[in-house]
Amino acid sequence: MNKITISLLLLLSVWNMSFCCTCIGKKSTKEAFRKNDVILVGQVISIRKKSIPYFLSGTQKRVTTLYYHVIVFETTKILKGKNTQIEVEIFTGIGNGDCGFPFKLNQRYVVYADWKDQHFNGTEKVPKFLYTDLCERTTDNVKNEINEINRMRKYRCSFIRLLFISRWAGFHAFEMVFTLRVIQPGARPILNGSKPNTS
Repeated sequence: MNKITISLLLLLSVWNMSFCCTCIGKKSTKEAFRKNDVILVGQVISIRKKSIPYFLSGTQKRVTTLYYHVIVFETTKILKGKNTQIEVEIFTGIGNGDCGFPFKLNQRYVVYADWKDQHFNGTEKVPKFLYTDLCERTTDNVKNEINEINRMRKYRCSFIRLLFISRWAGFHAFEMVFTLRVIQPGARPILNGSKPNTS
């Protein structure tokens, strides 16, 4: 296989990676809350383009240059993840088929993002950065999304509370039976104020 063919295949693979966005439906709130590393509410205060050189693996041969949009958010609420900074940078594609989310300046969003340490699969490690795209639940419908999250949390808290109560009740039922059968063999529980049979 000659050098021209190899170069064409590499360019085609990068083109496919950059310009073919395929997402099979949106994740549910529960799935996204479990899967994503960071969920925040914030307003876009700046957008800039960042170029990323793509090198042939194991070499310094530059194949092409791909681009990100770096979005800076002024956060108003962190729904998941640890963050002490008011301003947070999140990367996304620039669009045109690369799944980049079309953020708008001064718009508020609920952002679902993940930590990454590679710009492309198989490339060298880089300092960790947050990334989101059209395949996540990121949305500008802030009010409805927060309501969905609150409903999900309320349901989860109710389920945990019910589970705790059922386990507590089960433990005390076991404790009562253990006391009657082991500590007081032959004893019966007192029902409706009747006296236990001691004969």
